[in-house]
This record gives sequence, C-alpha cells and structure tokens, in this order.
Amino acid sequence: MALLAEGAIREIASYYRLNVIASIERRTVTGLITADGQNYVWKFAEEKDSEKRLAALSKVSQLLQEKGIRFAVALPNQNHVYLTRLHTIPSLGYLQPWLPGRHLNLGLPNERMAAIHALAQLHQIPVQRMDASVLSHHTPLQQRIFLKARALSGVWKDACERCPPLEPFSVGVLKQVAQVLEEPAPFYRQLVEFRQLSFCHRDLAPHNLLFGPAQEVQLIDFDQSGLDDPLYDVAQIANHSLFLGNLQAGDWRKMMDAYVEAAHLSPLRERLLWRILAWPDILARSLVEWAKRGYPADDWARVHYALKCESKRRQLLYSDSPYPIRM
Repeated sequence: MALLAEGAIREIASYYRLNVIASIERRTVTGLITADGQNYVWKFAEEKDSEKRLAALSKVSQLLQEKGIRFAVALPNQNHVYLTRLHTIPSLGYLQPWLPGRHLNLGLPNERMAAIHALAQLHQIPVQRMDASVLSHHTPLQQRIFLKARALSGVWKDACERCPPLEPFSVGVLKQVAQVLEEPAPFYRQLVEFRQLSFCHRDLAPHNLLFGPAQEVQLIDFDQSGLDDPLYDVAQIANHSLFLGNLQAGDWRKMMDAYVEAAHLSPLRERLLWRILAWPDILARSLVEWAKRGYPADDWARVHYALKCESKRRQLLYSDSPYPIRM
C-alpha cells in the first residue's frame, strides 16, 4: 500500500478536523501527530473492514472502557461514518487513536498477569450487547486445532529427515497428532457441547498488547477479532509467554488460576484449557512455516528454539497442570 503523501494527509485532516503537524510512517500504518497532543493512526481498510464491522467494534470498545481497558478502534469522521475514502490515492481507510505505551513484555511476571486479567475482562463483555451477526467467526476452535494437526502430520517425516534432533520427539508429538485427528474425539465433543462464545482478540502477539503509562494493558489491532471460544485467546497468551518468557515451574499455573478465577471458568472449561495447552503449537507452527519455505538450513536455529520451547512446555505441564495430561 502506498505511503501517505501530503495531499492525503491534508484530506484526512479535513475529514476529521485535525491540525496535523507531522506524520510517522510505519510498515502498514501512518501515525499523525496533532497540535493538541491527541495523536492518531491511519490504517488502510481491508476487505473485511465494513462500516457495520467497524461500528460494532466501536461498541465493543465502549463496553470495554467501562471495565477500565482501552483498545484502538476506528473513529467516525465529520460525516459520522467510519470508513473514509481518500481521493488523492484513492483508497478507503479509517482513523483510530494512537494509544500511548510500549509493547508488553511477557517475560515479566507482572505484565503477564496484567495481560491475563485484561483478557478475562475482555471475555466477560456480554455478547447480547454486541452485534453478533457482524462479529461472528465461522471457523470453530476444534476445526482450527484439527487443521493444525493435519498440517503437522503432513510435514513431520520430512522435517525429521532434515533435522534429526526432532526424532526423539516423534512418539510424543505423533501421539498428540493422533489424539487430535481421532474422530469423534471426546475432546471435540466437549468443546462443541459446552461451547462458550466471547468477544476475542484472536491475534494476541505481544506487539498487539501495550503497557500504558499507568501500567495498564491496552489492546490494538483488532483485524482478526470476533466472537470465538475464549480459550483460543488464553492459549495464545500462554504460548507467546512460553516462546518469549523465561517461564519457571508454577508460572503457567499462576496465569491459568488467575484467568479461571477472573473469568469464572467452570471445572470442565478449566480442564479443556489445560488440554489445549498440551498441543505443541510453537513446534507445529515453526515446522509448517519451515516446510512452506522449502526447509532452508537458515531456519534451523528457529526450529531448535521451537524444540526447546516444547521441552519447556512438557516440564510446565507436568509441574503445573492440575489434571492428568496425556503426552
């Protein structure tokens, strides 16, 4: 997408009645610095960014602010619509607040716990107060897990031939794959029978979590958000913490116990959460991406680090899980 030229910035300033004094280009967005200190981000619209969806996200933002959590969503222009057409490019886009703060550090226990509590608050927003028809997601959690298992199964043999240190993991990993691909699996029946939909972020990488000036968690980039099983979000935070943080025995248990209490999770849902945490997500993702790139030797360091993370996952599951985990 083309960068914003001066003419486009003037258009945006006019549509939103802003006094823009400077701009900062990023990879996919442009930051706009205003004279009054209220700074913004301009994003080009994607196919899914309909007027109805942006309006629905704005409503969710209002509900979340009632719980003391901010997240950046589209702002209406002077015509009271969210999508704005620029004629100098031409292109559709929208303006959103530029929230202050830095990327969350999941290596720090207090920031991990702050993220977990914010997530629980996000998931407790009443679905009946949202536009569910616009925010619904059509790929259920059990289907995504099934697709991941099938993809991992398809690349495992070739990956082991190119990276022999993978071989000792074969028994455990292939057992996990078999459990997921087994149909009808009790795990899937439980997910479907006790399905709980909440508003979920669905892309909880640390760069989408900001630690604000008052040490509060703020959320950005809701491109993938929608109604989904909240366990998907929790697993993402747990896996990113495993990948990026120096987790020790007890750390996962503290995180999950905090979420269970704050989100009022039932015992069954808690068991399902720990079952999902047993899936070797980091290794599966790394190997599938490695296969797509043709197994280049340059990726060995990433694969070896993924193996290290999965070894840590097993240790944490054995030390932290309150339920028996089949590995």
